[in-house]
Amino acid sequence: MSLRSESHFSVKVCACEACGQHFVRMFCETVDWLGGEDPQYGRLLPIQDDEAVILIAAGDGVNLAQIITMGQHRRHLSMAWPKGSSQSVRWVQGGFVIDPHD
Repeated sequence: MSLRSESHFSVKVCACEACGQHFVRMFCETVDWLGGEDPQYGRLLPIQDDEAVILIAAGDGVNLAQIITMGQHRRHLSMAWPKGSSQSVRWVQGGFVIDPHD
């Protein structure tokens, strides 16, 4: 379920097809007008079923600060592909943020 969908920023509630675990999927990208190598960032935050229901009900009116609060002390998957660097994927404890985007 898409909560926000812009060309360089999106937030969705998804569920694993195998186990049903819900998570928030966030994608952020900034446009590199000079070099054409757009930095991209993504985050996957596991959430509880009741939290998924609340976020889906809010739809595009979702309060992004609420999602940041959910991830404040939780482990989440962080994916980063900054300009001029190789892609990294790692588990991070807490500190769920909205990465730079256009």
